[in-house]
Amino acid sequence: MTDFDYPPSWDVSLEEALSSVEADLEDARGRVDKLEDDEDATNDALAEAYSRRQRLESNRDALEWAVQQFGEGARVSMTAFTATTRARTLDEIQRTAVGQVGNEETRIWLLAAALDDAPWLDPGDDLADAYRITGELPPALQDYLDDQLTDLNDLSEGNS
Repeated sequence: MTDFDYPPSWDVSLEEALSSVEADLEDARGRVDKLEDDEDATNDALAEAYSRRQRLESNRDALEWAVQQFGEGARVSMTAFTATTRARTLDEIQRTAVGQVGNEETRIWLLAAALDDAPWLDPGDDLADAYRITGELPPALQDYLDDQLTDLNDLSEGNS
């Protein structure tokens, strides 16, 4: 049997995540300020810097909400998908969902399936329960968590 180190996982307290996003946001603000003062800065570079700053502000707001709701010490952990776990999740969606499932709804199912632990989940929750509860979170928090999952599943992120 082949032995390899996959899948990667992510475990963080909400406060740690918030601190990390705040540090990244400070860097992003500095980048915007620097580009705004640079006469040679391109519009594309400025647009990219503004977009990054806005995304980080949204992440900060989402994590501040989560800290208020669940506490600073609350932890979130998730694991990247293997081919099998992703396939099983997609099969479960087809068995459970009624009607056509769109991309955004699939994203929530996949996020719920990747969560190993989160303060909004109970240990006995099945995938359908985790989907329903995770789907009730603010979109900005879902987006932040989905970005973390995307990074975990991206082998170029050092997750090989």
